Amino acid sequence: ISLYNFNRQNTSIEIFDMLGKTIATKTIANPGNYYETTLNLGGFPKAAYSVRISANGATINKLVIKN
Repeated sequence: ISLYNFNRQNTSIEIFDMLGKTIATKTIANPGNYYETTLNLGGFPKAAYSVRISANGATINKLVIKN
């Protein structure tokens, strides 16, 4: 995941299964104007997951499929 222009706002990344259960969370303090991280789904079964990125009242939702 690459984050741009987050203007040093605390950011959270949450991963949910398709039943809405939170399976992982990560908080990034002051990511600056660019931040990059990798989602590690190695311990999870092959399935679709919802990823939510939130910062400063804005939210981005993406669907990720692990094959």
